[in-house]
Amino acid sequence: MTSAEAIAIEIEDGARVEWELDALRMLEAGESAEPAWRLRGELDWDVVDSLRLVTAAFENGPLLALAAVRPAFADGHDEPPRGAIVQPTGDIVALAETLLSTEYDADGSPSRIGLELYPEPEAVPLRAAADRSSPTRTHDGIEVTVMSFRLEGVSGSGVFERVTRT
Repeated sequence: MTSAEAIAIEIEDGARVEWELDALRMLEAGESAEPAWRLRGELDWDVVDSLRLVTAAFENGPLLALAAVRPAFADGHDEPPRGAIVQPTGDIVALAETLLSTEYDADGSPSRIGLELYPEPEAVPLRAAADRSSPTRTHDGIEVTVMSFRLEGVSGSGVFERVTRT
């Protein structure tokens, strides 16, 4: 993690994803057309199939940033996602564990996601879910799905993005 102005999550051999907090906050207001994140470093596309990103902002202030690497030729689940929540107080909490499930429709677009977010290894998880609110589109080679989120009953908005080798 970095300063209170950004969240940085290491994803693979020096590569990391960084989210600017101001860009994350704009998601809740529906004002952002650009990704709230930046990839720093290089992914080894010989061993990585895709990078999935979940970015959301909620009505009562929390922000969510999550990155999941899918290894090339994976038969089952991705590597465990890494993520963080920014509390309304501004504190950044790295998640000890995150479970991400994705439902896809007949054309292969994500239609729903479910999340279990563990701030502590043995803690009761926070639960979040999201449903697609507009068709998936491709922007700069990145599949972007705008979603309506819920975190412990609080509404929010955000995006599910999938980055592949271009």
